[in-house]
Amino acid sequence: CSSDLDGLSTVAGLVQSGHFLEAAEALDRVGSAGATRQLVSVCRTELLERLGAHDESHKSAQKLISGGLLRGPLLARCEFTLGQVLWETAGDTERALEHVMRASSVAEAAGDVPLLCAIQLRLMVMLADSAGPNAAAAILGSIRRNVTRAGNTSISAAWHIFLGETEAKRGLTANARLHTERGIRLLSSRPNIWLSSVAENTLFAVSVLTDDYEAGLMHGTEALRLARESGAAAMKRAALSNLGMLAYLAGRGDEALAELTGRFDNHSLAQDANWRISAADCRAAYDGLDGALQIGRAH
Repeated sequence: CSSDLDGLSTVAGLVQSGHFLEAAEALDRVGSAGATRQLVSVCRTELLERLGAHDESHKSAQKLISGGLLRGPLLARCEFTLGQVLWETAGDTERALEHVMRASSVAEAAGDVPLLCAIQLRLMVMLADSAGPNAAAAILGSIRRNVTRAGNTSISAAWHIFLGETEAKRGLTANARLHTERGIRLLSSRPNIWLSSVAENTLFAVSVLTDDYEAGLMHGTEALRLARESGAAAMKRAALSNLGMLAYLAGRGDEALAELTGRFDNHSLAQDANWRISAADCRAAYDGLDGALQIGRAH
């Protein structure tokens, strides 16, 4: 019915602006009968992953894919979501990449250029994380062409923001800052708080790479604030881990994490299990950036 279509349009708008928690709440008010059933199911599966409900998202994605009824963009979205869940939870890099690459192929065959761009941009970051910062070079030309074809301000912003993230991982701080700030400027006309949180997280990394810990604290807490507003679980965890890493770099240890989040975000870790970051998480965040720190200081 028209009310369900209007509701799905509202959900789509909230997702496009990075408000995943609000989008999930709006989706709960949308009916799932008849023609909208598959779309509602796919949207719910995506939002469950975004909000950190990985077990539910995994089961839903597998059920939808194995049902054999999804085609084109809806199938691509489910394959992509399943890849993200595996990436975040199972540590199965190979299978995660397989699903995301399959999603890319399906989106391309369907001619859905905006969806293809979103998938390829995430694939770029995944390849950089799994096989080294230079591993994504092979697909950069394809992504650039597709971003140009899309002609969409939000997609162009995402391109610069994710490219900035990969450049930071290579220790190329000037390039990382340049692309990230371009992305932020593009977002001024089409705000997306999730992408803004990713951008702030990259600026955090650039600040740490250049030994500007005060700026790092500012960008890290802003990344955390935006991630909380968005509801994006992966970004909340990344931002908290990075603040913990900053405590290590400042020689204070992981016990400073609760103080940092309480002081700058007015939030107690005990209030939300998804926010509980261990000393090991903080140490891993530090170790993950240690190589880039050495590269960045050499430039």
